[in-house]
Amino acid sequence: LLLLGRVGAGKSTVAKTILGRDNFRSEGGMCVKKQGEVAGRTVTVVDTPGWDTVKYTSTHIKQEIKNSVTLCPPGPHALLLVVPMGDPLSSAERKAIRYHMELLSVRAWKFTMVLFVSEAEEKCTSIEQNQMIDRAKSILAKCGDRHHLLECGNSPSQIAELLKKIDAMVAENSVAGAQHGTLGACIGIPIGIILAVLVSYAVRGAATAARDISITVKAEENESQRREEGADFFIDSRKSKRFDKDQ
Repeated sequence: LLLLGRVGAGKSTVAKTILGRDNFRSEGGMCVKKQGEVAGRTVTVVDTPGWDTVKYTSTHIKQEIKNSVTLCPPGPHALLLVVPMGDPLSSAERKAIRYHMELLSVRAWKFTMVLFVSEAEEKCTSIEQNQMIDRAKSILAKCGDRHHLLECGNSPSQIAELLKKIDAMVAENSVAGAQHGTLGACIGIPIGIILAVLVSYAVRGAATAARDISITVKAEENESQRREEGADFFIDSRKSKRFDKDQ
């Protein structure tokens, strides 16, 4: 599970709540990865550094967000976009969400679920939930209206329900053709490259690893584009020949 969101959204609190542990702390603009047993299965959670507005997010934070995909090979099964309950979700905030999510890939939305988070002791009312959903409707539209409410003070049953929703999304993406329903497979990052970047991350540091994966993914995208352009040319040529024959 990959946690994404703005600064102060509550990602670390979500990680602690899901894994049931208190020692999950952000580390000064670095991704943090932890594992734990949740409902009888091993769950890996990667917490990413929070973003700012499109204009003010540093290059380092952007690189960390891109690099986060490689920390759980062959890629995360789910991206949890953490949004605090009561967040006004202004136009600038929605723009920042779209921009930073698509640093991973425009295909990232296929693997995304919006996680509305409340740290208040009182349970959220249905009116509050509906108001939040309405404010987030343009973001929800991009991820197939997948969302979940996590009240950190009343969480066990909500975590079980969250995992069920994630399982359903993974199954849907697997049927759609993504290997094992993971983002890494969907955007075409070979497992060998992911492992190489993990080694780079451990040995040379996050910034170097982020640069490595950015360069590699760009090369993969360029190669994919060349293949698509070649296919388009081939199809157009066949159409042209059929047209000449008909004439």
